[in-house]
Amino acid sequence: MQQGEDVNFLRFATALKILVGSSISDNGLERAKVLLQEYLLTFSKVCASLLERIFMGLMEPYQLYGMDEMKPNHHWAVHVADQVIDYGPLCSFWAFLTERLNKVLKNLNSNNWSGGLLEVSMMREFHRTAQLDGLLNRILEETSGSDVPLSLQLEHKFIKLLFGTGQNVETLGTIQDAAAHERTMCRVLPGSVAQRAALIEDDILRFGLVNYYNKDSPTVHLPLAKLQARSTTTVLGPSIETYHYALLDGRRIKSTTYSRGGSRKSSIIQVQFRGEAYVGVIQVIFRHDQPGIPASKDALLAFIRWLKRSDLTPLDDGKFIWSDFPELGVDTWQYNVYVHPNDPAVDCPPFVIPFSDIQCQAALGNIKFTDPPIWISTTMDRYLTSLAGYGMGDTTNE
Repeated sequence: MQQGEDVNFLRFATALKILVGSSISDNGLERAKVLLQEYLLTFSKVCASLLERIFMGLMEPYQLYGMDEMKPNHHWAVHVADQVIDYGPLCSFWAFLTERLNKVLKNLNSNNWSGGLLEVSMMREFHRTAQLDGLLNRILEETSGSDVPLSLQLEHKFIKLLFGTGQNVETLGTIQDAAAHERTMCRVLPGSVAQRAALIEDDILRFGLVNYYNKDSPTVHLPLAKLQARSTTTVLGPSIETYHYALLDGRRIKSTTYSRGGSRKSSIIQVQFRGEAYVGVIQVIFRHDQPGIPASKDALLAFIRWLKRSDLTPLDDGKFIWSDFPELGVDTWQYNVYVHPNDPAVDCPPFVIPFSDIQCQAALGNIKFTDPPIWISTTMDRYLTSLAGYGMGDTTNE
């Protein structure tokens, strides 16, 4: 990698992340435009500096970038900001879904119809598949949980296998994507129920729930704290209703409790707390019916273990080049270390929060060549609507 190439790539990545948001503010659009221009100017100038070094005999005659490597797409990229002003965010007029749907429609059985009947046959097949998809999803929800009869559990497993076999994966995925806009009108949607009445056995979850209810005033106490509790408080409810997953802005976020092998790949999330970003792993997604608080049963909650921040960087020079690109949400964390509730020196969000407080899903990678090893994370915002969350003072959305 040439000197400055890493920073130039981050300019490009940041501009893309801003542009693919579902809504973009004026300030965000201007920043994306500037980043794209800086990326393209640097792209074209790298060649000149390399040629100078070649003439000086400092390196082999090889060039990575330069004017000869510029393509028409590089010029067209300059006009993306103007197109957003004219037509709105890119996701409102890009052709990814329609191109994918076109491929699916071509593969449907047309029965050799022609003369205008081909389109009718294709759409009938498409709607038939969409109806089947909705029916199977409804059966999946109704047959989930460990308290259903064995026959329904087998039916549940069969339908899951049906969803994950052969070409049907792409077809149903396209239909599901076509209906994504309707689903994501509601930012948070609970998934299938795992257990209707699971006992609260984790002490951190138990104390987290008590703190959640008592954040404004004493309302709930633990059974063992009954003697010290006020007469106006009630004992914490002993059970919760757990979920396999929940949808956040259309993305499926799972809990590690019900992930295969306890995998955390789909359980990593980020929240904003007191002006800082924190990354954690969702252990349980649940609802809790607390006696004396009627509205509690409607709140979808998340029990989260928070990662412990690290001051290390994976770069040899000790610099953290991602600081100039806060939109990417890159942070480093101590490897395989989580915050403990009894650690007063570490500030972190509560361990139980409303699921709607989650900002977005996050990705986590291992950096093992540092001493000690570290985790590095980046956000996976689906709807980047403002730069205010990144401390850039942008509060006006379009």
